[in-house]
Amino acid sequence: MGTNMEHQEAVRALIEPILAEQDLELVDLTFNRQGRSLVVRCLVDGVRGVSLQRCASVNRRINAALEEAESIEDDFSVEVSSPGIDRPLVSTRDFERVVGQDIQLEVEDENGKAASIKGMLISAFEDNLILKTDAGKLTISRETVHKATKALPW
Repeated sequence: MGTNMEHQEAVRALIEPILAEQDLELVDLTFNRQGRSLVVRCLVDGVRGVSLQRCASVNRRINAALEEAESIEDDFSVEVSSPGIDRPLVSTRDFERVVGQDIQLEVEDENGKAASIKGMLISAFEDNLILKTDAGKLTISRETVHKATKALPW
């Protein structure tokens, strides 16, 4: 199997229901060659986070499903991991997941200069974010956000 988009979507369609049963979602799916083998890397996340045990359990189920469906012709291995604490927030769903928590934004201000904003995310919408900061309540256009992450406690 090549790693073209059609094959990627077929594998994604097989993996996503397995993850949904565990209240997890697929954040990223990549295919990498290691020697003669193909490594299928699944980055998964959930509202309650992802423990090592959940990664291992999901890994076994995904591996079995891919073997049964014969979706990948080459020798392959599956790696399932969580994105970690410094995962970038990109989608509206990512932001919705961290409402009520402190986030760090790198934005472009009205003068076109880079600015850093830290605050508690109050609401997340498709077009903007509402934060509670030391300076008060701010509405930030998502178009101006270059990078967003959960604020690390240290």
